[in-house]
Amino acid sequence: MTWFIASVIIFLAALWKFPKLREWLLSQSGDKRIKDTKILIAVGIGIFNFIVWAMIPWLWEVLYYKWYTLVCFNLGFWAVLYLRTIKTKDEVTGKDTKEDNQTASKLASIIALVVVGGLITTAVYKIRQGDLSKEEYDQKVATEKVMRETFAVEPILQAIASCQPANEFDSVDKVKAARETYLKDGVEGWLSSSDCWTERLGGMSFNLAYRTAPKDELSEMVKIPTVPRNYGLFIDSPQNYVAEINGDKNLIEKKGEKKDVTAYTLKFSGVGEPAKIRVYMRTR
Repeated sequence: MTWFIASVIIFLAALWKFPKLREWLLSQSGDKRIKDTKILIAVGIGIFNFIVWAMIPWLWEVLYYKWYTLVCFNLGFWAVLYLRTIKTKDEVTGKDTKEDNQTASKLASIIALVVVGGLITTAVYKIRQGDLSKEEYDQKVATEKVMRETFAVEPILQAIASCQPANEFDSVDKVKAARETYLKDGVEGWLSSSDCWTERLGGMSFNLAYRTAPKDELSEMVKIPTVPRNYGLFIDSPQNYVAEINGDKNLIEKKGEKKDVTAYTLKFSGVGEPAKIRVYMRTR
């Protein structure tokens, strides 16, 4: 609709600005009618566009998917029709014969195939887009791509996403933020839904939490979710640390990896210096 109104306004403005053009159009009758093939084709395509806009809205939505798709279609349509009018010339008289120019015909066929292919591609894209706007659909596609890439590297996030409200992973920024949160804090931010996503682990390893244990003081508690029996709890640190397991005073001092810890809660403190702790879970 916008395109049609704009075209009418531009046409009327041209008639007002150029009186000779107005006089020329008014004089085109009888033997003075338009005979230029290029102009006739352009007029015919203009009428075709108007009929499609007025009577075939679904096709118009495909043609006018973006302004440049409409321009490309009309240029291609015009080129195909014009190339089909080109005839070979007689070598003696130099006049056009009734035989089609083979080069022009082949070129017209190629352009026609490209135009039809473009229409089919745009139509399929439009169908997939559904009721979403172009921007919303592009955002959806981009989000799905980032999700595939992220879940391939951090599969635990796919299990978590399946247990969270859909709007928590519905944009590129949210998916990237979720991965940054996981790399920084582990899965602690999603423990409230752990009863759901721990059933979807499928043998994958995941980081439960990270702690910077202060020297000679206990860190914030790490809560342990319920996981399948074949999973073990592991602690890793490049520094010496002390672990308080399940709130008792039986402290374990360790440097490096501690395997198969049976715990419901954990606290840590650094020995002689702060300790960076990684708590993770994997199959035994």
